Amino acid sequence: MLNTNITTHTSKKFNANKVYVPATNRENHYLIVELPITSELLQTVSGETEINEFVLSDFYMQLKQSFISISKRNGIKSGLFVANDKLVRLRYGEESQVIETQEQLIVFYDPNNHKGFQSYYDRTKTAKKVSLLVLANGDEIRQSAFVLHQKAVEMAVELAEAMGFASNLIKIKDHQHITYDLFSAEKGDKKTSTHELRQVKHRYKQQSVLIPPLNNQMGYIVAELPINETMVEKMNKTATHTAPYNELYSKISQVVGQVTDELNIKNAVMIANGRHPIVNSSKHGFVHNDGELIYLGFNGEVDQNCIAKWNSTILTNTFTLVFVANENDINNKAYGRFVNRIQSALKQISNKLDIEPQSNQLMVRFHQNIAYQIPKLD
Repeated sequence: MLNTNITTHTSKKFNANKVYVPATNRENHYLIVELPITSELLQTVSGETEINEFVLSDFYMQLKQSFISISKRNGIKSGLFVANDKLVRLRYGEESQVIETQEQLIVFYDPNNHKGFQSYYDRTKTAKKVSLLVLANGDEIRQSAFVLHQKAVEMAVELAEAMGFASNLIKIKDHQHITYDLFSAEKGDKKTSTHELRQVKHRYKQQSVLIPPLNNQMGYIVAELPINETMVEKMNKTATHTAPYNELYSKISQVVGQVTDELNIKNAVMIANGRHPIVNSSKHGFVHNDGELIYLGFNGEVDQNCIAKWNSTILTNTFTLVFVANENDINNKAYGRFVNRIQSALKQISNKLDIEPQSNQLMVRFHQNIAYQIPKLD
């Protein structure tokens, strides 16, 4: 679990399996309790054979109210009821707000200060699924992650029983991430906290919380690097009007490819098209652009070469790098060595692109996700 000892860069010995991140890092944890909406489910819950607008509206209201009351009874203080088929993303924010776009719900909140429940759905429209979000609260998020996971599962099972449907229809998705500026030390912030970044199922097992054998887990890094004026000024002034930024993005792609090749890093994606990456586990690797989002599929076993996706007609403020860990990147049931390798690669890429650490942020977000279907009860 998390080692909360605060040290400085000069007082520690480097360990390749431990990660030293700025003490100002932010932790986030939330679970999605996912329930597909089918005609059979609506008929089971409502007792009606004909499903109409009124039956659907009653289903949403009953499910929402049960979710909130059962959550509170299980010690869950914050949550969202979402039934509009939009992707939900969680971010830290000093002010609690939810930005809703055509495809996303972007939730900003401070785990220490914001509590409560909200709902987002249209009672007249049948969504493909209901997503019940359980949000962490407090200042020991990673240390107490197993507690929130257990509460969410207990809530889900109790909810299924109360509503009259089988609990094995529910999928549990556990999302955790740590966010920090990789250049914090160069700005004078020398204090760090130490992480081993062990796999979720092993951390939970130590606390007697067992994950079903049939599960899917991922570890990956999403980094945002700035595109500064110096990089733009080095562009060829004769760039075409139809693709004015092709040279810029091509140069960035070449640098990323060179560094990842030298460090033998696979499963990397460079993105400069204004879209947000969504990383999925998949038997077959894929990259799919869809509106506001870009979907990336990795299977965790077969390596993929570096991929670059950009839009040469627009200038973005940042470009995104995604690095996905596979089985070979996990050492001693942890991601520490993987994260250290990626941090080294990011610093080399920044240096080759003349990104000054003292005047720029390089935001790194390390994700750990695990998902599984609630097993069928005997």
